[in-house]
Amino acid sequence: MLKIFEYSTDSNNSKLNPDFVTGLTDAEGCFSVNVYSSKTAKFKRRVELGFTIKMLDNETELLKMVETFFNCGNL
Repeated sequence: MLKIFEYSTDSNNSKLNPDFVTGLTDAEGCFSVNVYSSKTAKFKRRVELGFTIKMLDNETELLKMVETFFNCGNL
């Protein structure tokens, strides 16, 4: 059975297990790379990288935990 949480001896805080985050991304997430034309960029192209997880509204707490796991993003 996959553990959702991992406990660290360094602090009293629990954090998401990286294997759980990987599985969640496999089921509900995606990575994307977008290339746009840009008149101001050095090579006339702008590259945008994205990571998205889409879930139902009732999973907000889990998404906040993923946001904390990566220490970036927004809901």
